[in-house]
Amino acid sequence: MSDFIDLLLEQKTVDSKTNDVEELIKAVEQKTEVAVKSNEEASLKQAMVEDQAKKIIHEKEKADSSLMEALPAVEAAAEALNNIRREDLQELKSFNNPPIHVKIVCQMCAVFRPTGEKLDDSWGDSKKMLGNPRLLDLLKAYPKDSITEKMYRSCKKMLSDNERHEITVENLATVSQAGKGLVVWVLAILRYYEVAKNVEPLREMVKKMEKAQARTESELAQVRTLLDKLNEELRELNKGYRNANNDLTELQSQAMIMEKRLTAASNLMDGLTAERSRWSNDSSALGRKCDTLVGDSLLAASFLSYSGPFNAEYRRDLIQGFFGSSGLAHSKDFQVQNILTTDVILQHWNAKGLPSDKHSIQNGILTTMGIRFPLCIDPQQQAVTWIKNTFAAEQLTVKTLKDSDFMKHLELAIRFGKPFLFENVLEEIDPILDPVLEKAVFTGNGSTFICLGDKMMEWDNNFRLFFCTKLSNPSYTPEITGKVTMINYCVTKEGLTDQLLNIVVKHERPELEEQFRILVDEMAQNAKLLRQFEDSLLHELSSSSGNILDNDELISTLDKTKANAIDIQNKIASSRMAKEKIHEARNAYQSVAKRGSLLYFASSGLSSINSIYEVSLELFLKQFIRALDSTHPEMSLDQRLHYLVESCTRKIYDFTCMGIFEQHKLTFSFYLTCMVLEDSGKLESTALSFFLEGRLRCWCTSR
Repeated sequence: MSDFIDLLLEQKTVDSKTNDVEELIKAVEQKTEVAVKSNEEASLKQAMVEDQAKKIIHEKEKADSSLMEALPAVEAAAEALNNIRREDLQELKSFNNPPIHVKIVCQMCAVFRPTGEKLDDSWGDSKKMLGNPRLLDLLKAYPKDSITEKMYRSCKKMLSDNERHEITVENLATVSQAGKGLVVWVLAILRYYEVAKNVEPLREMVKKMEKAQARTESELAQVRTLLDKLNEELRELNKGYRNANNDLTELQSQAMIMEKRLTAASNLMDGLTAERSRWSNDSSALGRKCDTLVGDSLLAASFLSYSGPFNAEYRRDLIQGFFGSSGLAHSKDFQVQNILTTDVILQHWNAKGLPSDKHSIQNGILTTMGIRFPLCIDPQQQAVTWIKNTFAAEQLTVKTLKDSDFMKHLELAIRFGKPFLFENVLEEIDPILDPVLEKAVFTGNGSTFICLGDKMMEWDNNFRLFFCTKLSNPSYTPEITGKVTMINYCVTKEGLTDQLLNIVVKHERPELEEQFRILVDEMAQNAKLLRQFEDSLLHELSSSSGNILDNDELISTLDKTKANAIDIQNKIASSRMAKEKIHEARNAYQSVAKRGSLLYFASSGLSSINSIYEVSLELFLKQFIRALDSTHPEMSLDQRLHYLVESCTRKIYDFTCMGIFEQHKLTFSFYLTCMVLEDSGKLESTALSFFLEGRLRCWCTSR
């Protein structure tokens, strides 16, 4: 209630501040209008100044460009003066009656008065000029712009009056070196004056334009001064507006936050109320698990360490014997996969080719979660196929120990953390791999290293190594078994029955098998989504700091969880019901799958008679599918199942007999018959043992 009253008070303050801000906005708009007009006027003036500046620059460049035409001649004249020696000038001065060419050139030089004295065009004044010791320096620094029209005309008249003497550089060069330099200078000065004379109007125009520009800039400065004053006033108004607006924004923000918190509190209470029952159940379940956590964890660790080489029956006996002797509290329905994996992981493994029976799942756990690298006893090649499919996306490298380049590829896999598989391993492993098997790594400079031979390289902790052998009963030394995790991947009756059931259902009811696959994927995906929602919500609740009502992500997560949890739970429940119905339909073909499993183990049991009788599971599955294809469809399911069992038995029996000696066929027939009768419960195992072994006391005791 107090929060609601605070919200009403905040709303009144917000309304008052809103009126103040609106008044400031009106004042700002008025000043802004005046400033905009002044700014437009200043922009026009600025445009005029820039336009005039461009014109001035253009005309000035035009005048300078014209003057540049005469500069090369002036520079050439300066270079010619550098070639004149003072002794040459003194020599000219000593002439009472010099050559006509020299005399004319000296007289033209005297017309320009380079020494600053008043000279005429007589030879006497020319000699006076030549007697000046600084003449060469004065000629080089001669002020070219001080030439008058009278000087120019006097020189031109001399040239025209003496045109018959051909006053040229070439002619002077034959008479006097000093005369040559002086005539070059005179001709260059005349050329410069001719150009400058044409450029002078342009210079005058530039001066006038510069004066006009100065007046415009003065007017522009006045406009800018006014504009600066207006801008200063506008800044003060904007500053007051910003302060008032900031106060208004802060008040609005506070009011919005309070309103948002009230809404969030309502949503949070509704959402957490809905989650309360589920979390209470989860809490109770976790409490019960805490009582058995130590026993379950100890057994799981023992399972990873010791159970790898054994078959399914022996593993089951180990687990039961452990609980019987340890006295530790444990889960009544203990399953190692419930401790070390999730349904999502198991579904992924099954999709990559790992059978779904308990023994195969345990093998998958041992392969992926053991501390030591796995050595898979895999005569049926199930482990190889599953490892290749599972780790293909991670750039799995497959080699054998006989490959000459396996070390090079292994080093790359270790360095970059990629998976590596050795297949077709025999009973010996190259000792060069001992540092890898023992994980003899060390750290330095923040990195992990390992030494292979005489080479040290970086070790990536993502590196995985697998060994697979086709040998069904290999004998490894204690040194090897202590360095790897040996895993028995030999197929089991239960696992093969599941595989064959999938094959039979896919053959007989492909739509049912596809429906089952889609249903399992949906259930796994829904369970994954529900877990993600729960984990996200719990993470937000545990990591939330400050006021929990301000955590938008938490409120959003809660809303999503509340909206989706019920829907997902309903989907899971309906999926379970559908799965049970599909299981009932699939189990109708269980007899065919069990008969196929018996046929395989009967065939593989021939290896105890002769080691050459090795049965390939892949080849057996092909023959099994051919047997299914060879039967005729029947309307009755019971008749169909009967024909399927008979066909599989006959086809597999004939195929097996085709590959064994005649003397062993009767033994195989007897062995297969006993297995079929024992599976159907029609054979007494103790009587069979008495028949085979002759142990009368054992048989009588059992009777």
